[in-house]
Amino acid sequence: MPGNKEALRFLNKLYHEGLIDPDFALLMDRESPHFQHNLVNGRIAAASPNTNEPVYMGYLADLQKQDPNAILTPIDPFTTEEGLTPKRILPQNGMYIMIPKSSQNAEAAMKYLNWMAQPGH
Repeated sequence: MPGNKEALRFLNKLYHEGLIDPDFALLMDRESPHFQHNLVNGRIAAASPNTNEPVYMGYLADLQKQDPNAILTPIDPFTTEEGLTPKRILPQNGMYIMIPKSSQNAEAAMKYLNWMAQPGH
């Protein structure tokens, strides 16, 4: 892809200057304490978590304990060859839920989902 070599060179430079965690490539799980620790301590400049993840995972609060003026700023870094910035669109039902064929409680699970789908639940 265009720009890929330059991106890898830049990443290499950051790595050799000690500005990113030397094990960053091994720490791909956003839910790991390493990701949160590195974000809170300023070792991650950009990430692509879910929209509200910094709040519900608690690391926005941890970041602001370290620096009350700290903010997380949304960015739009990914573009297509046409210059568009596509976004994931959630399905109209809001989620996909599946009950495995092998479930011992498929009927009860379906009843629960139907109950949850009623307004007010």
